[in-house]
Amino acid sequence: MRTDTILGEAEAIERLSRRDSKSLAAFIVSLAQDGGPVGEQVRTFIVGDDIDQAGSSIRERIESIEGISEYEYRHRRGAEIGQRLGFILDAIETWVMPVDPRCAFELLVRFMESDVVAMENCGE
Repeated sequence: MRTDTILGEAEAIERLSRRDSKSLAAFIVSLAQDGGPVGEQVRTFIVGDDIDQAGSSIRERIESIEGISEYEYRHRRGAEIGQRLGFILDAIETWVMPVDPRCAFELLVRFMESDVVAMENCGE
């Protein structure tokens, strides 16, 4: 199934909406085990109903980007760093901004500062 088109996405949503909530929750938790950007996004999604926890999760994700050494950047794919930044921005816009615009603004400032560091070091 392709989900990179509007129709494919709509079909995927329709099919998933027919699943029971426990099976979807179990699947989401399995995705949270991923150590990369997808797992980070899923873990933030899980706590997204609590603005304090969501904000803390996003801050930790931003700090993890700021703390990566040049050696680690050279050995990571630039696409992964870009994906991580995209997921962080999505989390701020989706879960924090509607509930606490001030917190979202602070996170966006941190995000912009980290974005510069990440893009300078990832080579892409």
